[in-house]
Amino acid sequence: MIRVQMLAAVTMTLALQLLNRRNYIRLTRGKHHTLKNSVPTRWNSTYLMVSSVLDLLQEANASPIKIGKHDLRLSAVETNLLNEIRSFLAPFKSYTQLVSGNQPTLSLIPLIRDAIAQHCSLNPRDHSIVKQLKG
Repeated sequence: MIRVQMLAAVTMTLALQLLNRRNYIRLTRGKHHTLKNSVPTRWNSTYLMVSSVLDLLQEANASPIKIGKHDLRLSAVETNLLNEIRSFLAPFKSYTQLVSGNQPTLSLIPLIRDAIAQHCSLNPRDHSIVKQLKG
């Protein structure tokens, strides 16, 4: 039984590594070109929104300057927080993509559930906003 669990864990790890490589290749071909909105009915839309803001950070910070609204620029603290939120949401996007493919993934569900539970456990180093997301 332990060998089966180890094999399943290795399989999930390899599948996630493959997904991450594919996502990296897509990301290096081109980042977001427009800001995305978070949509409550779409899985991972918050992750996509935060990623698009970070990908277009220079442009997002330049726009308020053009209209004289310097106070609307993202500060370094806000940018760091967005990076932490993106890091927290990234595994959810990967797991969603993993189970949304055409291959059978039912056997991975218990492992993904455990990985998500572990990922959502509170860490004293987490930002207070990330702690709220985890709580």
